[in-house]
Amino acid sequence: MAGRLDPRRMVCGAAGGDGGAAAVRAMLAMAALACAMPAVAQDARIAGTVVSADTGAPLAGVTVRAGGVSAITDARGAYSLAAPAADHYTITFAEAGHYDARQVFARHELGDIAPVALVARKPGRALFVFGGDVMAGRRYETPLEGERQLIRPGSRLADTRALLAEVTPDLAAADLASVNLEITLSAAPLTEAADKAYVFYADPALATALKGAGVDYVSLGNNHTYDYLEPGLSATIAAVDAAGLGHSGAGLDEAAAAKPWRTEIAGEPWSVLGFVGWKGPGTPNQVAEAGKGGAALGTTEAIRAGIGAESAAGRATILQYHGSSEYSDGPTDITAERMTAAVEAGADLVIGHHPHVIQGFAFHDGKLIAHSLGNFLFDQYFLETHPSMLLRVWMDGEDFHRAEIVPLHIRDYRPVPAIGGMRQAVLQRVRALSVANGVAIGLSGGHGWIAPPGTTVAAIPVAAAGERLWRGDFESFTGFGAEDRSWEIDGGSIAAARMARSGGFALQLTPAKGAERMTLSQKIAFRKPAAGPLNIAGAVRPESPARFAVEVRYRAAAKDAPPDRWQRIGEVAAPAGEWVKFAFDSQPPAEPNRGFSIRFVAAGEGGALPTVLLDDVTVVERAVN
Repeated sequence: MAGRLDPRRMVCGAAGGDGGAAAVRAMLAMAALACAMPAVAQDARIAGTVVSADTGAPLAGVTVRAGGVSAITDARGAYSLAAPAADHYTITFAEAGHYDARQVFARHELGDIAPVALVARKPGRALFVFGGDVMAGRRYETPLEGERQLIRPGSRLADTRALLAEVTPDLAAADLASVNLEITLSAAPLTEAADKAYVFYADPALATALKGAGVDYVSLGNNHTYDYLEPGLSATIAAVDAAGLGHSGAGLDEAAAAKPWRTEIAGEPWSVLGFVGWKGPGTPNQVAEAGKGGAALGTTEAIRAGIGAESAAGRATILQYHGSSEYSDGPTDITAERMTAAVEAGADLVIGHHPHVIQGFAFHDGKLIAHSLGNFLFDQYFLETHPSMLLRVWMDGEDFHRAEIVPLHIRDYRPVPAIGGMRQAVLQRVRALSVANGVAIGLSGGHGWIAPPGTTVAAIPVAAAGERLWRGDFESFTGFGAEDRSWEIDGGSIAAARMARSGGFALQLTPAKGAERMTLSQKIAFRKPAAGPLNIAGAVRPESPARFAVEVRYRAAAKDAPPDRWQRIGEVAAPAGEWVKFAFDSQPPAEPNRGFSIRFVAAGEGGALPTVLLDDVTVVERAVN
């Protein structure tokens, strides 16, 4: 069928702006495919090696499973298996003397899997798993216009469990799993709120769902624990207690808020302390005081005292600290000071929250510091908050052994495995922000890993600098039951199509009946300003001749100023059925800006508006010398 898109292709996850009519037409086109061919035609060959994380030697006898089939590694640690056709593959690695591993790959990633390292089990060694910020209110139950309701009043627990389904195996495998619970919990309506811009609460089903997913502890030392004052805090503490979750970081008075949570893990006594970094501007403020509830205020002195007391009692300690600036690349000076002070007082591990984006890692006196784990279950739509991670840390008593970064994509307001470009978004950001602190990030399969200071690490290869989009391969547009809310279209519908220029998926733009053009836009602008020239590139393939344009709009620095007009920076004429590459430059305005948006406009060339495929889109900010 030269000159036309193959009608047998499979189209997934259709959405659009014409009341669903275009989506219906796309679904009708799918019927032919469903009868003519499977979604993916051939089994996938999965091959690689497994090594010891402790010695680097090949591991024989490891059972590798994917898609219902298995293989055993040979003396060289090698495995090879043919798994049934699928869009993505969950591969598990199991051997009695080592901790299990679980990794997820898109089909096109299977050809180049780095060696997977397994950590040996030994007496006194424990696995900790840490996630970032968690809430399940606001847009989960009251969605934005055009979005689906993720948590329904009649099925809150089941719906919340479903949101955590893709990460439940990782949480359940830990000796201790922890998240930052950044919301008030109450089954009864709460009406008296703190005097602040953003307040929210969720049903206690969230606590039950977290416990069921494998979470053992939640930090309450944050700026939303006291959103609904004393009644809200009391209800929250009651809810996490009823769910069987350990907690610290907040209480009904200053002494209760500062109290650590104590437990025993692998025969070692452990204490976890939570703190928030500031009082907040409202009256009453958000921190606990004599005779008043709230979060524990994490001054340097309070952190030293709390950590020091637990360490002096012979207990290994973890600091959970909520501070720094939102959406930033690294800790503020005061956060860095408090994190290192905690280590000097005896903390064995420091975990940071609040920026809503992932940051890098550092070591101080041999102790690992995670500056920010980003979001975990959160309803923010900013693109920069979507790359995230789970952090797996193996501790030998008080001594750090190894850490592993599990890349996540916060898509559809839920954590799912990061694949394709989104995996690179996580690993490249963490690599860049950690190497600045002298910490190298290696590669184990599709995960990052961190070794103790002084260990030689083959660092993750550096990708092209300046990429801002990371999702333009469209491998993460669909899958895992989660919708990509990043894009919207006027004049048609969008769906993932298995007819990619590279990888497994492209984005298909299907016109609405009678539409003269389709406009594909970002729903939300890039928050970070463009400091240097932008290069926007990709490839387009129309069903019949079409013109395809790229436009950019910058946001003025003043918050009350309207954004600039859309600027058309380039246009290509694309013949029927052929991939045509495009690349156009845009120079930001001389005056400061508050970020920017991109959009694509498709129009017919001397005929009806055709269906269009889009793939391999990049948005690169070039460095200014």
